[in-house]
Amino acid sequence: MRTVILGGGLTGLARALRDAQAGHQVTVIERHRIGGLASSHAYDGFIFDTGPHVFRSADPEILQAAKQLLGRYRNAPSKPLIYKYGRAFEFVIPTLPNANIERLPRALREKAKQELELAAPRGSAENFEEAVASRVGTTLYQEFFGDYTEKWWGLPPRHLEAELAPPDLRVGERANYGHLTTGFTHPRQEIYPEEGGIRTLSRNLGAEARRHGAQLMERTEVVDLDIQADRVQQVSVRHADGILKIPAERVVSTIPLVELARLLGLACRLRYRAVVCVFLKVHRPGPLLDASWIYLHDPDVTISRIHEPTYFSPHNAPAGATSLCAEVTCFEDDEVWRDRTLAERVAQELVRLKILPEHAHEIAGVHRVAHAYPVYELGYRDILQRVQTRFSEIDGLETIGRSGTFT
Repeated sequence: MRTVILGGGLTGLARALRDAQAGHQVTVIERHRIGGLASSHAYDGFIFDTGPHVFRSADPEILQAAKQLLGRYRNAPSKPLIYKYGRAFEFVIPTLPNANIERLPRALREKAKQELELAAPRGSAENFEEAVASRVGTTLYQEFFGDYTEKWWGLPPRHLEAELAPPDLRVGERANYGHLTTGFTHPRQEIYPEEGGIRTLSRNLGAEARRHGAQLMERTEVVDLDIQADRVQQVSVRHADGILKIPAERVVSTIPLVELARLLGLACRLRYRAVVCVFLKVHRPGPLLDASWIYLHDPDVTISRIHEPTYFSPHNAPAGATSLCAEVTCFEDDEVWRDRTLAERVAQELVRLKILPEHAHEIAGVHRVAHAYPVYELGYRDILQRVQTRFSEIDGLETIGRSGTFT
């Protein structure tokens, strides 16, 4: 079986390894470097990931396989915080801690408690706002979900599907961090490479796929899929030596679903939220943060989330130094995406918030990701179903992974 895999992130590489082990002829096409979102960037001894990354799995066999690939790894338990009103709050999924309510300004605190007594969860909420506000009341919704959801997704929460809301949200004592996209709230273990950043995992996975015969083509762009009589025939790619046509009996796509639709000439109005990562060197010892990552809720702050790479491994910065990665969410066609002064503005904000030392930092670099998060706008499922129906009619075409399936 001649298989061409579009996208060389963890999903594409894992599939390449599995198919190569089964004896298939496998070619992986990656537009940038192998790793996809699980990539790292090196600047003079500083290592930055594309946002905070740890490896977790509810499947013990998958977790063990990741450990074997890494060889040397560290435990890196998630410890997220929320920052607003100049103070830290505990994370709110799956449980909004009572302590958070007590830390609110007095007027908001009393109003939140009154609303909470009257809250009545709706089993069939029509949108994100309704799903959350019905569980915790309007004040807690706005303080810990509404404003930040609009900041992160760039849309009013009433325009987002209810399925984006935490399914078992409750108010109570502090609980373990809940991770929505992996479908579990109590990870057995969260691990991180000892050295090299999260890219060590994708690099080692790619090396293992190559060892079993897979061909990995980096900095190579897919320009056309040849489909005849609703069957995959070949993939045309552009790389350093020009256009190459690769025969294929099966194409497995992990690239953003909208990109695959474009290659097939399909109209697709689905959207992804983009993210701009600003990498900052800090020339003094850490830690700067007492958290794995922090969500910055204040609407007058451009930054959506920050993390300190040395939280995950001390090898992510030279001795006597630390660093920060600040993420700004946006859309690919908006002003934030195009703003070439964004890094300076981000640094100024972090200094103003007294998170970043004023005279001991420098900008290392900026990394932009156009298709970071699928946006679950109202009605997106109808569009998704129409596109997936067309995909299913093409023999030999398969979509997998978060970007590839829009999940």
